Amino acid sequence: MKRNRFTNTISFRQRLKSLMVIMTVLLVSFSPDPANAQVSGVQLALYQGCGSATAVAQLTFVNGVETAASMTLERQNSANIWAPVVTRPYNATAAQFEITASEVTAATFFRVTVLDQVSGQTTISNNVIVDPAQWNNSLPSLQASSSVSFGTNCTNNVFNIFCTGGRGPYTFQYKSATSSNWITVAPQTPYDCYIYGIKTDTLYNGRVTDRCGNTFNVQNMLVVRTLQFGTTPTNCSNGVINITATGVGPSTYSLIKYEGFNTNITPTV
Repeated sequence: MKRNRFTNTISFRQRLKSLMVIMTVLLVSFSPDPANAQVSGVQLALYQGCGSATAVAQLTFVNGVETAASMTLERQNSANIWAPVVTRPYNATAAQFEITASEVTAATFFRVTVLDQVSGQTTISNNVIVDPAQWNNSLPSLQASSSVSFGTNCTNNVFNIFCTGGRGPYTFQYKSATSSNWITVAPQTPYDCYIYGIKTDTLYNGRVTDRCGNTFNVQNMLVVRTLQFGTTPTNCSNGVINITATGVGPSTYSLIKYEGFNTNITPTV
């Protein structure tokens, strides 16, 4: 049977036109939109010592509000081509990449590319040179500090431990001074952690251990005693701070502007 060339030509053109429309829709759907970008920058820092290296990516976001993003650690190969090493969803602690001898044997450039999952925009960090010849160099000494503060209720009282120096990832632990068991807590950033629900008038020990095995210890206490009233140690119960005063007749008195905590207390004696 003889085909109509004119009909076949129209049919082919129609199919081609439909395909072009579909491709255009796909391109519009997946094209990056810089105007909606939420990741405004990425900086890569490098720490080398005790036999390996840690690269830490620090992302900045528009208006300081974190949004969904993924990070890819890349290295430059002998042909000067960037090749992916590992990809992770972004969060502050996942932004630490450990680089070992199984990944590099000579000085190698590394970088991080960040995919903004809101806009589809890609941001590239600075390059760092990972050099195994420097993996046994000395690092800045590990240091740690702590602070304590009241929350809006007892479950929000905070023991904050933060560190500098050494090489991450870091392990954060704490315990009350009378306990023999250390509790390991997940950090909120690569360099500090927040421990909620600490008791008042209780001495807490904290410690930070870096990737190289160095440890630094801290101590702190959230004090609520009112010694002028001859009080017994106070503590949290049912979400409130209770202060027990002895030798004080029925009256109304106030505890004001103490570590930002304000309350009026009417004792019953």
